[in-house]
Amino acid sequence: MKTKLTIFVAVLAAALFGTGCASVNIPNNSYHPDAGKLVWKHQFESGRDPYVWALDKAGYVYLGGYHLGGIMLDSDTGKFVSKSQGAYSVVIPDNGVLYSTHRGTVNALPAALNLPKSSGVEKIKWDLRIGSNVHAGTGFLSIGEDGTVYIGYMGGVWSIDGKIGKINWQLKPDELAGGTWGGPSVVAGGKNLYVSDGSKVFAFDAKTKKMIWRVEIQDAPTSHPAIGDNGILYIGSKGKLVGLDLKTGEIKWQTRINATPSGVVTIGKDGTVYFGSRNGFYAFDGKTGAWKWDQPLAKGVAGSAIDDRGVIYVSYNRGENIPEARGVYALNPTDGAILWDYQLAEGENWVRKTDYSPMIGEGGLVYFATPKAVYAIQGNGFGPANSAWPMRGQNAQRTNRAR
Repeated sequence: MKTKLTIFVAVLAAALFGTGCASVNIPNNSYHPDAGKLVWKHQFESGRDPYVWALDKAGYVYLGGYHLGGIMLDSDTGKFVSKSQGAYSVVIPDNGVLYSTHRGTVNALPAALNLPKSSGVEKIKWDLRIGSNVHAGTGFLSIGEDGTVYIGYMGGVWSIDGKIGKINWQLKPDELAGGTWGGPSVVAGGKNLYVSDGSKVFAFDAKTKKMIWRVEIQDAPTSHPAIGDNGILYIGSKGKLVGLDLKTGEIKWQTRINATPSGVVTIGKDGTVYFGSRNGFYAFDGKTGAWKWDQPLAKGVAGSAIDDRGVIYVSYNRGENIPEARGVYALNPTDGAILWDYQLAEGENWVRKTDYSPMIGEGGLVYFATPKAVYAIQGNGFGPANSAWPMRGQNAQRTNRAR
């Protein structure tokens, strides 16, 4: 495999050796000597790209897809551990259960957290049929603080007892925005469940499904919601980023931009809100919505993840006919300067779906996938940021729940 690592020498040297360049003022700055290098790669059969992936706390990466099936890999080495049925959604909460969806069912399996490292044993705890087809990405499964499983599918939302697989309640499409084929986005936050569907965003009581508020955004949301520590729910829409009051649904601000947020909104430790688009990668003040900076080279962003020193890992695709156009940038949170660049081999490409955002393990490895392989590259040596929403799904387990 031809892999090229481009180190932006001036920027990196300033960060390492303190030349006084303010643009690389990373808090508590420290760099792993192998930052940006490939640690492992697990190759798929052609066309068997993953739909979703998640990382449990015992050291396993779970991937799922219609053609790929479900597979479990050792997160340190990329070695194959076991295989199961395919999955459109994967979530792994702290109770050690792997929740997933597959062709109209929601499944609960013991995850590796409860198994010997070498066993690969799978035993279904429960299997619940909820429709003819569940075709949802990780944004459509969420786990509440009490272990309740929420799923958005075929225009509706379901609440399911995570222990026994019993349906608590259902929101039908006519109770939402009329429904989208794939399903509404759902995120859990305290006692409430927040749902984005069509051009509307809702807040429901998670126990009773009583509607608390509803707000219509002029243009349909183009990103999944993210919940801040400051009482604001962030969501991207066509040509703008919107901040909603969690309690009332009031639009606190909406910042218009020459870009459309795609897929993932992430939040740094200082409350800065980040998102990517076809035009570049952007940073905004989480309180006011004011623009802070943008990085135009990071185009076609599939997603981002933030480590505990604030470094932002961004998967990018600058165009089919541009040499060295696809890979992962490590960006400085202060101004978006590129610290280093891992470039994909010729012929590799991103799966251009919003589910495929990079994730960061506790040991500082950065994981991402293409239609041909899943990769682990060395990050700057730190785990996920201790922030409100540092990556897709809030965490590498993809629970889609506010902390």
